Amino acid sequence: LLPFCVSKNNFIYDFDSITKIDFDSIPNFYKKSNISIDFLFGFLMSLDSTYLDTSMVNIRIHDVGEFNYFSEKNLIIDSLINNNVLVNSDLVIGPFYTSNFNYFSENFGDDKVPIVSPFSVKKSIIEDKLNVIQPSVSIFDKIDYLSNFLELNHLSDHNLVIFQDTIFDTIPSVNNQIMIDTILSSDMKHSSHFFQYLDTSIFKHIESIKVQSQVLDSIHHKLDTLGEKNVITILSQDNIFVTDIISKIHASSDSNICVYTLPSIINYDHISTYKLVDLGVSFPHSSDFVNESILRGFMVNFYNKFKYIPDFKYASSGYKIGLFFLNYLHDKKCILPIRQYSVHKILNSYYLFQKNSNNGYKNSAISIIR
Repeated sequence: LLPFCVSKNNFIYDFDSITKIDFDSIPNFYKKSNISIDFLFGFLMSLDSTYLDTSMVNIRIHDVGEFNYFSEKNLIIDSLINNNVLVNSDLVIGPFYTSNFNYFSENFGDDKVPIVSPFSVKKSIIEDKLNVIQPSVSIFDKIDYLSNFLELNHLSDHNLVIFQDTIFDTIPSVNNQIMIDTILSSDMKHSSHFFQYLDTSIFKHIESIKVQSQVLDSIHHKLDTLGEKNVITILSQDNIFVTDIISKIHASSDSNICVYTLPSIINYDHISTYKLVDLGVSFPHSSDFVNESILRGFMVNFYNKFKYIPDFKYASSGYKIGLFFLNYLHDKKCILPIRQYSVHKILNSYYLFQKNSNNGYKNSAISIIR
């Protein structure tokens, strides 16, 4: 159930028309249509790699359009449900958008059919929905993992947890009066979640450092200099803030130190790789770095099959979800209930689906990587 948005494109009207699109000749291709096509073709590419007998696979493709902000209903989804189009399906993937997905999963009415939400990381996606599966891992699940990791590995160390507090920015107004602009940093949510279940009383030393700017004045005076290991956790996704702290930590020349950050650090191209390696910077993640040979191999195979270069994020997501669930269907004959006892890796991503009490299944394959 994908948002092909055929009403936005006069050249998409059925599956054959999608396979014949010359992407190079369409300069203003509708982005949401492009995402859906990349994902679909990635899924279709997984058919070449699955153990399942693909001659027995029947795929139905439906355009569910975009979310209608002016109506709580989706007429296309209503039609699919009322006409029992998806009854007895082995697997339903989508819709993409959270509002459409929630509308469909809440009204579908058959909790024996597994429904996969490809991209949403919102907790509400699986709440009270026994048949919903969530492959994407939220930042808060990763923060939970990091918090538990510190409890297991760094109780006796000198722990410092750094994050941005509420930022007060002084700005001049039109009449030259001084105004104070209050910015609530996303770090506040991250730090609150980090400490929510963390028992700080069992740590030998753990200290929060709240910073009310994008730059930390100094870190050296907070470090232990009597031989204890300094463990610094940076709970921020602000690249300027994180880069500044990494530079100051590295300048301290402390060899007995380790640093944990959030996974967004992999997107900061301007941070010195030498400093990251020297400090042993680590972070919680549910995937590896995209290996160049894996990326190249996937893109070449995709191009050879579909004659265009996709967005790796969406095409590989379709491929990974397709390959995991088709192989699981081959092995277990049905997808629900998921009984998975070991982590499964496809391309650069890891999957370990676990049921969450009376809710659906979420991917819990998180580890600390460097």
